[in-house]
Amino acid sequence: MIDKSQVAKILDDCGTLLALQGENDFRCRAYHNACRSIEQYEGDFVGKAQRGELEAIPGIGDTLKAKIHEIVTTGKLEFLEKLKKEVPPGVVEMLKIAGLGPKKIAILHQDLKITSVAQLQKACEAGTI
Repeated sequence: MIDKSQVAKILDDCGTLLALQGENDFRCRAYHNACRSIEQYEGDFVGKAQRGELEAIPGIGDTLKAKIHEIVTTGKLEFLEKLKKEVPPGVVEMLKIAGLGPKKIAILHQDLKITSVAQLQKACEAGTI
């Protein structure tokens, strides 16, 4: 059985992967805000989600409500799986580098086609960045 922290993590991951793709801030922030709302919710969040009673929770509109329902009924989110396939693992790995956030990484990936920490290091050493 999935719990609210797992639901929140899935939505947070979606927001991060969207940011790594260069998606607009509003859309990314919607996922992160929903994550926070879920984490702060006191009560039976999963039960409410299964019953489709999420209207009262701030930051959760119809689109996220449907995604949350998918998560609590199947234990996964197809949208997240799709995002994971679209974003190279090395791009996600770059998040571990201090001072590099999703926006900067998205620019490095989109403009310079950098897809790994090793490529980033080579680009830095070559003075490309």
